[in-house]
Amino acid sequence: MPLANRIPEPIELASPASFESIQDLASKLALELPVQYQELLSEADGINADNVQIYPCDAVPERNETYEVSKYAPGYILIGSVSGFPVLLRAGAKSPVYQGGWGLMNPSYFVLLATSLTEWIDSDCPDRDDL
Repeated sequence: MPLANRIPEPIELASPASFESIQDLASKLALELPVQYQELLSEADGINADNVQIYPCDAVPERNETYEVSKYAPGYILIGSVSGFPVLLRAGAKSPVYQGGWGLMNPSYFVLLATSLTEWIDSDCPDRDDL
């Protein structure tokens, strides 16, 4: 089953992102997007669920700029939220999933939620309080 369909209690799954949109996102961030994140976007370019939001490709650069991710957490990508708190990945082919804080975008305070996006989704997208 596709990753997007395994997110618990989906409310809205957007249409898949095009290959070009995903490549444009990587270019705008000037970072390598994790493969599993690219797969998720290729299934749904934005997801709203009861407790989880995955931003669409066109919103990710603005969110990362607004929260100054490249300044305070270089090499990380803000991709959405869980329980109202930011969800981040590290740039590169593979990445664990982290939860941060809106006012404290510092990796030393991030909480490891799962070793991969697939593991996080298959564990019902836990937040730091569920660990």
